[in-house]
Amino acid sequence: PIKTASLDTPVEISRGDLVNVEVLNGAARISLEARASSSARLGQSVQLQNQTSGKTFRATVSGTGRAVVVLGSAK
Repeated sequence: PIKTASLDTPVEISRGDLVNVEVLNGAARISLEARASSSARLGQSVQLQNQTSGKTFRATVSGTGRAVVVLGSAK
């Protein structure tokens, strides 16, 4: 038998995945695509690399292949 305590929640983003990122700053919203530099589960922080600039940043996993960055008060 498998004990429930032995099971982990599934990884929503794996290293190397392309991730749809939504950036929220107040009422403004922009979307971009980034490449995951780490793996993460729902609600965890994931390190991403902007495909255009090459800069890395962190976002919160919001679903399979999706992440969000909140910079200001999102309404």
